[in-house]
Amino acid sequence: MRFSQHNVDLLDAEEDKLRTLEVTNLLENIDMKLNLVGSRDHRAERRMKELDMESKNIWILTFEKPLSKTDFPQIMQKMLKTLESHYQYPVDIEFTANFTKNDELKINLLQCRPLQTKGLTAIVTTPQKIDSAKI
Repeated sequence: MRFSQHNVDLLDAEEDKLRTLEVTNLLENIDMKLNLVGSRDHRAERRMKELDMESKNIWILTFEKPLSKTDFPQIMQKMLKTLESHYQYPVDIEFTANFTKNDELKINLLQCRPLQTKGLTAIVTTPQKIDSAKI
């Protein structure tokens, strides 16, 4: 919970301004299957009850299901490798990941640009076999 995202910046189309909202407040007001991207924080919910606070569902955005139960990591790896090959340089991308009505993952590439670096240096290779204790 401590390291999860607590706030989100968004454009408020009605007020025509940038706003920052707590994730929990935003999630209460959108129609979304939160179990696809998060998990309930039952500990926080129990604590709120103990403190006689208003009872509500608390969600933590973990993205565990897209990362472990879909082919999202493989798709992203292939996408990044393909773009890097065409640019002949590592890239920085912006994307959206959505679920269809059938809970199928759909990824949209929004923007791609070469990764910014200072000067020309050798390409760094990522070690293939890393001891799991060091990850």
